Formats: sequence, C-alpha cells, structure tokens
Amino acid sequence: MKYDTTSHSDFWLDNFDFDVEDDAELNEQSNLTASLIRLSMARRAIANFVSILTGKTIPVLFNDSGHNMTDGSVVYISSDIDETGDFDSAVGLALHEGSHVAFTDFRVVVDLWQNIPRELYNIAEPKGFTKQEVAEFVKIVLNIIEDRYIDNYVYTTAPGIS
Repeated sequence: MKYDTTSHSDFWLDNFDFDVEDDAELNEQSNLTASLIRLSMARRAIANFVSILTGKTIPVLFNDSGHNMTDGSVVYISSDIDETGDFDSAVGLALHEGSHVAFTDFRVVVDLWQNIPRELYNIAEPKGFTKQEVAEFVKIVLNIIEDRYIDNYVYTTAPGIS
C-alpha cells in the first residue's frame, strides 16, 4: 500500500526546508545555525497554534522523556521535528495537550483519592490491589474518557483539524 507523503501543512510550509544539507559554501557552524533557526521557527509556530486554539498564552516545551502531557499551565511535547510530517504530528499533540489546559478541571485529579467510592476499594482489595493502584487505574480511565471528549470537541469546533 502506498501512502501519500504530502503533509497537511505543506500549503503554508511551502518553502520551509527541514532538510538542511551541507552547503559547500557554508561552514558546519552556519549549517547548524540554520538548522536551529528552522527548528525554533517550527516550535514557535506550534506554540502559536496552541494559543489560537485555547485563547491563552500557554508555553509549549519540548522534552526527551517520551511523554506528551500538561500540568495545566505548560504543554510538554516529546517530538522530534526533523521533517514536515513530524511537524504535523507535533502540532496535533500540542493541540491535544493544549485542549486539556483549556477544558480539564485539574482539581479532579488532585482530589481523586477522596472522590473514589469506598465500594471500589472494597472490591479491589481482596484481589490484591492497593488504594494507590486503584486510584491510578481510575485516573487512567478518566484520562482516556476525557481524551475522547477533547478530541471530539476539537474535531467538531476547530475547522481544518482532523
């Protein structure tokens, strides 16, 4: 099966070259500088998309941890942006996490331990699950449900995102 290699962002990244080839006329330092400038521009554009979606100025930081997440005030993305297709993925991840900032009630997570019905702990305890494991499981399930809600909301309210 052959896949379409064009990027969704090709129309506005028309002259944005992710592949910085060594130019015989430029030294290694100049090529590195050009590559870093392109990466910085891509990261700034991603942060701008998050601001447009959420209506807030939310910092978008890139990390090496392999986790895409938010703490409610900052979006953390673990994405390499080496080529145009990577850019589309990074935008999608950032928009999803930015939507959590806009729509998630983070107090629910803080108060989660207190809001889990005692009956759930009573069912899990004889099966060898600790209270912490039950709470972590409930947190994961809530996050999955909220992810579906957020994705649906963004797909239906933000034109051009799908």
